[in-house]
Amino acid sequence: MLNRPLYISELIEKKWKDQLTAEEDAALEQWARESPENRALLEQAMNEEWAARELNRFAQYDSLKSRRRLALYIQEKMSSSQIDGLSPGSARPDNEFSAETILAADYDDGQAKVVHSVHFMRTSWFRYSAAVVLLLGIGAYIWNIKPDKAAAPMADTPALPAVQDDAPPGSDKAILTLADGSSIALDSASSGQLAVQGNTQVLKLADGQLRYNVSGNAGDKPMYNTMRTPRGGQYKLTLPDGTRVWLNSASSITYPAVFIENERTVSITGEAYFEVAKITDPVTHKAARPFKVEANGMTVEVLGTYFNINAYGDETDIKTTLLEGSVKIWHGGLSGILKPGEQSQVNDQLGIKILKNANLEETMAWKNGLFYFSNANIQTVMRQLARWYDVEVVYSGKIPVREFQGEIQKNLNLAQVLNILGKMEVNFQLEGKKLIVMQ
Repeated sequence: MLNRPLYISELIEKKWKDQLTAEEDAALEQWARESPENRALLEQAMNEEWAARELNRFAQYDSLKSRRRLALYIQEKMSSSQIDGLSPGSARPDNEFSAETILAADYDDGQAKVVHSVHFMRTSWFRYSAAVVLLLGIGAYIWNIKPDKAAAPMADTPALPAVQDDAPPGSDKAILTLADGSSIALDSASSGQLAVQGNTQVLKLADGQLRYNVSGNAGDKPMYNTMRTPRGGQYKLTLPDGTRVWLNSASSITYPAVFIENERTVSITGEAYFEVAKITDPVTHKAARPFKVEANGMTVEVLGTYFNINAYGDETDIKTTLLEGSVKIWHGGLSGILKPGEQSQVNDQLGIKILKNANLEETMAWKNGLFYFSNANIQTVMRQLARWYDVEVVYSGKIPVREFQGEIQKNLNLAQVLNILGKMEVNFQLEGKKLIVMQ
């Protein structure tokens, strides 16, 4: 009696193409009935929204490579479930696909990179441990490669205790404080006009984002608004000048309802991504009215560009990462200029440090709905989870020494994420809003 995850992945692929025979359809339904997890996996795999996203991700792979990736996920989810009496067709037994074979399937021919993978590395005895995350909304599949040993099938890996309590992922929510001190909960407010400040309309669009429409004279005195996202919240707004801003959880941005000075200045806490509208002089047609962002004593100045600022108070550095255009950084009498693909790291002790090759995937992951870890320790991982799931992290005993690298979708419930991270032999206990991390 053999597990046949590759065969099941082939059936799922055929079901999408409406190519299942009656016998194959019955076999797939039999597998789905074997456990609630199998049923949930099948329903997720047949979800059209998921498929549109994931098929786009796998566009660079051939069909066999994609099935092998899916096979590993199914193998973990099947766990003790056995496929009995299924006709294997052309599928090969699981043990014919080594970890090296599956890993190779993640490489495009001639390409020296792995895409959309998660790796968990434990420095004490792993050479490395790879976990490829098929970005289903319900989990991940993982395998380990140990020095001079073949990879153990996931079904043979002892299951860690599941996290009993749970917390839902964050969502689009924020509080807008107007110039008169009144507040609006944006997630519960209806679409349409929310307020009028002078000659400026504050609108909530049908897609939920906030927009400012300015008409007539701006006036002489700026009226400042503040948007704050709670832990477990995020939001998007368009400023009066057309600049688009994405605000991460536990963050804020303060800005005028109308920019009336020669420069545009805003201030933030936490993390925000900016796509700054470029304003040109009507006579010279050159870029005019610089855009400035102030964060924890640092100032960033741009004219029209895309960049991200991470200025959380519990992080060591203020990080500014440039995707497009040019950015000038000021801090404590020092300054630096960023080019696309570079990142500045600012703190009071070391001043300004510029990295020439920033990890843009890591920087933009939060905006793209992902957790992305690059050689991150457990404290770094837990800070991100605390903000997104609105929990308090407490360490019981010695803090586990682990390194995490890769990505996990942010739309998972907390228990699902913890069960994935638990593969690294880190134990978690969730008691209401308290997340306890144990060795």
